[in-house]
Amino acid sequence: MLKYKLKIKDIKHTDESIDEVFAECYNIDQKVVSDKDRNIFKNSTSSNNTFAFNDLDEKTKSSFLTRTEFDRKLYTKYCPIK
Repeated sequence: MLKYKLKIKDIKHTDESIDEVFAECYNIDQKVVSDKDRNIFKNSTSSNNTFAFNDLDEKTKSSFLTRTEFDRKLYTKYCPIK
């Protein structure tokens, strides 16, 4: 039987998580590879578009909660608020 190690972290720590996985699984230090060679296209924005969840319309809130159901369950179980 295979046993998988599931890594769950806050999305703010995505880069560090990728580095850890490559180090553990492939013995590759991602930090020594230049961004140009890594072919990275980050999905980010330069503007700070923040808003309150409750400001969204009901359809959007429902859609978001449905699409993130399992993410929230995993995060709640393995990353409890301290």
